[in-house]
Amino acid sequence: MTGARYEVYGGRHRSVAPALDLAYNGNHPLPDLYAGAPEWVADPVVNPRAGVGLLSFCYWWERGRWYRGRSPPVSECAAALPSVWSSAAVAERVIQVLAAKPGNRQRQPVVDLIAAAHQARVTSHRVALAFGGISDDIAAAVYQFRLAGLLDGL
Repeated sequence: MTGARYEVYGGRHRSVAPALDLAYNGNHPLPDLYAGAPEWVADPVVNPRAGVGLLSFCYWWERGRWYRGRSPPVSECAAALPSVWSSAAVAERVIQVLAAKPGNRQRQPVVDLIAAAHQARVTSHRVALAFGGISDDIAAAVYQFRLAGLLDGL
């Protein structure tokens, strides 16, 4: 898909991420996970994980390929990556996080939100339906969709 861009970030506990272990326990500098990152790989989006020492990798897809700053190779991060390689897998993962026993009431709004994201037609209303109401979390989610250029032309 032309113009597509993706961001995958996350982490492993510092005890299994050598660079983080050195930074937190050995007084070494944190790796520059955002080195060379474009503006849309924004600190406000990933900063909550970084602030508590759980961000150990950040990858982004742009211009037809994956990039990384000073993140470890994928082989060292694989255990921290959920199965998000298809729309259906993303929907299932989101639904699992949102509800212990997900039903159609939770499932359909999440599926609709993912479909809207693929078409750059996300709205605040769709986000609120998928995540259960208006709150600061909804505003943060809408912000992330805005940075990704996926909001409907409002």
